[in-house]
Amino acid sequence: MISVRSWSCSPRRDEDAQLFLGRFLLALALDPEDAGRPAVTDGRFIDCGRSQGYAQSRLYELRELAEYAHARGLRVTWG
Repeated sequence: MISVRSWSCSPRRDEDAQLFLGRFLLALALDPEDAGRPAVTDGRFIDCGRSQGYAQSRLYELRELAEYAHARGLRVTWG
């Protein structure tokens, strides 16, 4: 069970690396394949889009971070 408190909008957070790794696995299970998004221009607004697989690439970087921290008994901090 994930508590609402664990998803706080605090500007700085830290948690156990194993819990952080669990969040990665959950995110990957919910969105296993990122199709990307094309660039769009609407007047003066430009959305540069996102290449295929970008979200998974970022998730795997976070996985490496979590595994590194877990192997060394460190906490993961962000914010």
